[in-house]
Amino acid sequence: MSTLVLKKNDSLNLSKAIASLTKYVVGLSWDENTDLDAVAICLDQNGKLITPDTNNIAYYGNCTKNKFKNAENPVPGLTHSGDARDGSAAGDDETITVDTLALRPDVAKVVIAVTSYTEGEPTIFGAASHPVAKLYDQNNKVLFEVKLAEDAPFSTAIAFVEFYKENGDWKVKHLSQSLDGCSANGLVDVLNAYQ
Repeated sequence: MSTLVLKKNDSLNLSKAIASLTKYVVGLSWDENTDLDAVAICLDQNGKLITPDTNNIAYYGNCTKNKFKNAENPVPGLTHSGDARDGSAAGDDETITVDTLALRPDVAKVVIAVTSYTEGEPTIFGAASHPVAKLYDQNNKVLFEVKLAEDAPFSTAIAFVEFYKENGDWKVKHLSQSLDGCSANGLVDVLNAYQ
């Protein structure tokens, strides 16, 4: 299967288009010394972050071997691969796996975002080297991808894709929506956008 062209704001019914597949992976890759992060948040029917935050966000603070010694991957159905700090890995530097069968019943939507982190001045995606976000199915087929330096060059946070349930079917929407704020820690902008 070739890469699917799913334009911004287009949706795809995953239950019908890709029958029997229930797991999807968002992969984030970049090169050189920038710190980008993949983030997943669980939303209610109103599109708001479900509280408490710690049980409804998969990010660098609760991923595998996180430096904060927080519980690992506490969100059912969402698994973060671990925090990459410099983009030096081959292939994807960070991934988040979404298992639609394991998500809690109160989760109406899952938004996957990409953020930039620095302890100094904000680092926009346009300053990163080859930042790319991809959506894969569980057979490692790329469904679509976004080149962040081209699609959101002046942002430090972008809502990449949204998984949502409608009439019993899981669907995915290509968002690629820059979020307001341009903070040094783009996660702040993600939380502000959905609280």
